[in-house]
Amino acid sequence: MNWQDEQKKVATGVTGGREPVAWIHKQTGEITTGWSFNKDLFDPLYDHPQSKREWVGLTDEEASACWTYNDRTSWRNIEAKLKEKNT
Repeated sequence: MNWQDEQKKVATGVTGGREPVAWIHKQTGEITTGWSFNKDLFDPLYDHPQSKREWVGLTDEEASACWTYNDRTSWRNIEAKLKEKNT
């Protein structure tokens, strides 16, 4: 499912009467905010809760691979690996 399909799903399923937070131009993909747009040219974008993702930690092997004799470098390696797995 692409982001446009996801937004349509959100717009039809969970808007709860809320107003769109922005509008996207159907041809250019340009996003803008405002109150009134030509519905033939723009689709509404709705804000919706982000799904909660479970934190993914490092395995012992991954943590060992990050380790160096320099503490600062080790911590930077661990931070980078955790960001890679959790974003």
